[in-house]
Amino acid sequence: MKKSARNSKRLSVLALATALALSGCASSQSSQGETSEEVIKIGATQIMDHPSLNMAREGFEERLTELGIKYEMDYQNAGGDLGNSQIITEKFIADKYQMIYAISTPSAQAAQNAAKDSKTPVVFTAVTDAVSAGLVDENSKSEYITGVLDATSDENVKELLEVARSIKNDKKATSVIYNTGEANSIAQVEQIKKVASEIGLEVVEVGISALTDIDQAMEMVGSKADSLFLISDNLLASSMDMVAQKANAKGLVTVTPIASFVESGALISIGIDYKQLGMDAADMAKQILVDKVAVSDIPVSESLTLYTYINKATAEKLSVDIDKISTDTSKII
Repeated sequence: MKKSARNSKRLSVLALATALALSGCASSQSSQGETSEEVIKIGATQIMDHPSLNMAREGFEERLTELGIKYEMDYQNAGGDLGNSQIITEKFIADKYQMIYAISTPSAQAAQNAAKDSKTPVVFTAVTDAVSAGLVDENSKSEYITGVLDATSDENVKELLEVARSIKNDKKATSVIYNTGEANSIAQVEQIKKVASEIGLEVVEVGISALTDIDQAMEMVGSKADSLFLISDNLLASSMDMVAQKANAKGLVTVTPIASFVESGALISIGIDYKQLGMDAADMAKQILVDKVAVSDIPVSESLTLYTYINKATAEKLSVDIDKISTDTSKII
C-alpha cells in the first residue's frame, strides 16, 4: 500500500509539472502575440455590393485570419437602403455581437446610432470624412468608434487633374457627378473644386439622386468638359460599368482615386487600395478585441500608400499613349 501511495504521489507531481510547463508555454505564446481560443462574433454591415467595398471586407477577413483570430462574421448587405442599415446594426446589438465592422459612411452612421447605449465597438472603413459625418470628434476620436478613411489628399486630387489635363484640355474643364444625398460625396466635390481652381480648371458638377439621373448627367458633362473625375460615391459605384462606357463613348478622360473603377473601364486611378484599408481595419479590431486597447486610444487613420492602375483597352479607345501617363510601378489592366 505504501508503494502504491508513493507512485500515486509521484504521478501527481509529474502531472502538476506537466501542467505548469504547458501553462508556461501558453503564456509564452500569448506574449508573442498569439490569440486565445475564444471565437469572436463580428457583425459586418455594408451599404451595397460593389468592388471597392467588397475588397475592404475581404481584406478585413484575410487579415483577421493572418493574425490568428478565431471569429464568426455575420455579413449583411443593406442593398443601398439606409433603413435596412439601421435594422441590420440594431440586430447586431440585440444579438450581442462583440464588434461591428461598418463598410461605408451610411453603414458607420447606422452602427453609431445602434451602439450608442451599449458602446459596442465599431470599426469602419470606406469613410471619407469621419468628422463631418459626425462619427468622431475633431481629434478623430470616439469612445466606441474608430476606423480607416478612404480620404483623397489635395495632392492626390491635383495629380489626377494634371493627368487629365495633360491628355485633353480643349474646354479647360473637368466634371464630377455625385449623389446629393451623400455627405462624403459633397465633401469630395468641394475638394475637387478647390484644387481645380488652383490650377486653372473649371469644374462642371452634376448632382444626382437616383440611377435614372445618370444618362442626363452624362449628356451634360459630355458637352461641357474634357474629363470626368470619378469620386468615391456609392450610387456612382453601383453603376460604374455604365458610367465608364458612356464616358468613353463621349471621349471623356476618366480619372479616379478608386482602383476598382479602372477595372470597370475608367482610364486611370491613382489612389488607395481598399483591400489594404480592410487589413488596416482588422489590425484595429485586434487591438480592441484581443489586446484590450480602449477604442478612445485608437484614433482614426488613413492609408498613405498610393497605387496606379491604367486600363489598356480604354487608353486605346481614347488614343492615349500609356507610356506618357504610367510609371515603373503602374499596373496595366
